[in-house]
Parts: sequence; C-alpha cells; structure tokens
Amino acid sequence: MGSDVWTDEVRCFYLTIAPDDFTQLLVGRNYRTNSGPFETETMHMSPGAKVSGNICYRWQIEDASCDVCPDNSHEHVIIIFSAH
Repeated sequence: MGSDVWTDEVRCFYLTIAPDDFTQLLVGRNYRTNSGPFETETMHMSPGAKVSGNICYRWQIEDASCDVCPDNSHEHVIIIFSAH
C-alpha cells in the first residue's frame, strides 16, 4: 500500500494463507489486539466471504485504520482498510 492514504475510501481484501505466514501481515505497523468473538464479512465482493474468530488486530493513524481479522486457524483473513 505504501505510505499514501486514500481519502473517503474503504478497501476490503480476503486472503487464504498458510497459517505460519500470518505474523508477516502484521510486520511494520503497531497493531493493537481486540479480543473477543467477532464475525466480519467482505464488502463489494461477489461472492462474499465471512470470517469468524476470537482476535482482531487494528492499526490506526489520524483518519485511517486497518483491521486484520483472521479466523482461529489464521488461514482465512479479511483485511479492511478505511480512510476518511
């Protein structure tokens, strides 16, 4: 993504990765952990995808945020980037 921030945007990505690679998604940013059961789904994608798990990760700066939401196996991940 680089360091530029899109304005008035929401970008949603769905990934299937090797569980051992999950920690690489969090490298380079200070994510805080949000514990507790969650369910999230993709936006603007057809077909849609849903992910349920127990821990989400959030990075936020000024008006931009990035949520990384893996399932409990860390194999299926939804990433939502938004800027306002």
